[in-house]
Amino acid sequence: MTSRQEILEAAEFYHEFEGEGPSYEEIVNIDDYDYVQVYRKMPVTFGFEIEQLGRDIPRSLRVAYEFHQDLSGPCETALPPSTYPGRTLRAFIEETKASGRVWTWKSQIPHPTWRGRMAGCGSHIHFRPRFEDVEMIREQDPVLPWTCAYNTLVETKIFLLPMFCWGTDGVFRLRDEAISWASFSRRRLSPTHIQRSFMTPSYGGHPYEQVAFNKKPPTETDYCPGIVAGEHPRTVPKGKPLTLELRLVETHPAICYELGIILNRIIRNCYARGFDSPKMTPETRGRVFAEIEERTIRSIEMKTNFYDELHMVENIEFMPGREIPLLQNKYDRYLDLFNDILRKYGHSYPPMARICRLFLNRGEPFRNPNAIWDTFNKLGEFRWEQEDIPSQ
Repeated sequence: MTSRQEILEAAEFYHEFEGEGPSYEEIVNIDDYDYVQVYRKMPVTFGFEIEQLGRDIPRSLRVAYEFHQDLSGPCETALPPSTYPGRTLRAFIEETKASGRVWTWKSQIPHPTWRGRMAGCGSHIHFRPRFEDVEMIREQDPVLPWTCAYNTLVETKIFLLPMFCWGTDGVFRLRDEAISWASFSRRRLSPTHIQRSFMTPSYGGHPYEQVAFNKKPPTETDYCPGIVAGEHPRTVPKGKPLTLELRLVETHPAICYELGIILNRIIRNCYARGFDSPKMTPETRGRVFAEIEERTIRSIEMKTNFYDELHMVENIEFMPGREIPLLQNKYDRYLDLFNDILRKYGHSYPPMARICRLFLNRGEPFRNPNAIWDTFNKLGEFRWEQEDIPSQ
């Protein structure tokens, strides 16, 4: 079990973070129970869709997690939405390390069938409101939690884009075809639109947008070839319930987990204030979205540093009472807002603190290919490979 002394040391070492400590559902190891300060249920369950190069993945992992060849190019498996996603992910990481074949994460790979094209990899996050056992959600018309969660993700994820990015070709940027497969979601949706378009029994599929309603009818199956030579083709069930998918995420799942916790907490606070999602002012919103998209595309095409591009976005303002909870309603520059999210929602529990500190110090995940597999380690058993990022 974690000692009280260790918790005090973590609080002192990661003193820059002001967020409430982890809930029982957020800790990645039950031995870390003493870090829990208050019991709060996650308002949305979440899980991951992990995509990587097939030959990198240890055979034992391919079998245990039923990896299969996705038609978009990489091999994939799902860690379905759950109330304990961190513990599920920790088991996946520990099994990978136990295999003796920890691989260097990839944001893209040469497409196996489309010559000259690159196939995207990553850890897409899937969210689902928790209707069954969260009272404030269960009491609502089901469309309201979906609407608030969708609009919150649309309005908030654009200010967390560095956490979506792994790095490509030695530059901290998104992969070559990122926007082609996950275009910017700008439009806010009404409850009526969501009810009629996505909550009907007949809905299936997903838009190719960064925030997408995703559903696969349970009767569908998909023929998938073996992911490496010598493996038998098989039929893979495709039935999945409705989720909100973050499709742009191309980074390691250890980062995606903390991104998911931050977004989960923002959604919870928006639910608690009356299911009011964040909303920028009409004078600000269109310009800010356009500038962020322009800077993202420039970073990809010109191979420039993503932090440097995003920092050029200025004068971000939210409507009074509709700011991101716990934050100000106005920021001079993009990275000022990004930093404030990390400080207000990050906390001293080591897995969260390590990831938030990486980004506060403008760390680049691809420069830490081994350390990223160790972020769930106990205090004192971790070090970033970028030496200018403080780590124990």
